[in-house]
Amino acid sequence: DSNFKPASTVTRMLVECVSKDGNFLLNVGPTGRGTIDGRTLGVLREVGQWMHVYGESVRGCGAAPLPRPEWGLVTWRNSTDGSATAYLHVLEGPAGAGTDLRLPGVLDLPSSVRVLGEEGDSRAIAERDGADTLIRIVADPPQSVSGRTPVIAVRWDSAPAIARPPRITDDTRMFIDSMPVRFDPVSPQCEIRVTLDGSAPNVSSPMAVPGRDGLPSVTVRDTCTLRAVTFWNGNPVGSETRSGFTRVEPLAPIARTESSPGLAVRLLEGTFDRVPSRDALTGEGSAWRADVPDVRLPDDRPAEHFAVLLTGFIEVSRAGIYRFGISSDDGSTLEIDSTVVIDHDGPHGSTEKTGDIALGAGRHRIAIRFFEATGSEALALRWRPPGAAELSPVPASRLSH
Repeated sequence: DSNFKPASTVTRMLVECVSKDGNFLLNVGPTGRGTIDGRTLGVLREVGQWMHVYGESVRGCGAAPLPRPEWGLVTWRNSTDGSATAYLHVLEGPAGAGTDLRLPGVLDLPSSVRVLGEEGDSRAIAERDGADTLIRIVADPPQSVSGRTPVIAVRWDSAPAIARPPRITDDTRMFIDSMPVRFDPVSPQCEIRVTLDGSAPNVSSPMAVPGRDGLPSVTVRDTCTLRAVTFWNGNPVGSETRSGFTRVEPLAPIARTESSPGLAVRLLEGTFDRVPSRDALTGEGSAWRADVPDVRLPDDRPAEHFAVLLTGFIEVSRAGIYRFGISSDDGSTLEIDSTVVIDHDGPHGSTEKTGDIALGAGRHRIAIRFFEATGSEALALRWRPPGAAELSPVPASRLSH
């Protein structure tokens, strides 16, 4: 491979990787004689020159608590003395005198602004523009390093207050009776205004107030479109957050009957690229196999080219919104009370897909269909009952047939 990337591409990739909290690895393998190719050395030499001037903007830095700007990238450093520094990498558009670099929602003016490599030279200043901070380039930065673009260090003596768009912490949009919709905390100088009727929030709209967990929240009781905006000094800041929430009725449980632990299994051999229908999996050619204690493939299965149907009941102790996650290789589906909760069909490697359903307390029918084409195979089911923080395996004690 003789497609050597120029130093400008390498340094840009490095900055982008750091701005996303990543690590950057370079392939600089030696030749068959154990030496580094001359063209590689040339690129590394230029990268070294860049690092000599701009190294502080990537070493020990990470992602900035700001949206990606149109003019380039931002890396961020939080120092042990409590200060914070944003490094503005101007990669797109003009970067000369009169250029404004906007930092949206940064409410505090910085204590210092400097162009890296030009210590003591005031080529950039900071100004306030409403709820934003503007970094204005007031003199053309010199181009003393070949191919470099300006990097401006913006430092605050303490972490600046930042007005961010509201971010909903809850990952479900379904509820039964009511639901507190919680937001990430915002700066003490800001407030979140919310509407539930589809209208645009204004300074007179209801405010999200801290709940028992301290997070700003608002309660929804009916199906609605929630719109939320951060306000500072009575003015909207940043983009609007919009999301729909749906009130649902939980599926009623079925009457309890005598049952056995685990799930029943039927297996059908054949070549599939989609999950067979339930009729196919229970019809001619399919056969009962030994029960399984939980959601798993039967031990007496073929090596490949087969499909299975697991059926039985799942017991839930309280009414609420249940999240399920099915992992499979290849395709699978999960149905509860004849409702498709997850469609994870088609040929694929072992991945998990999730789905939510409202269930009443008691016993519900469960059916899992699965097919295996070739190669490795896997099948597992996890759930997150109401009040739980994370998905966990469905206990075997909750399954019967």
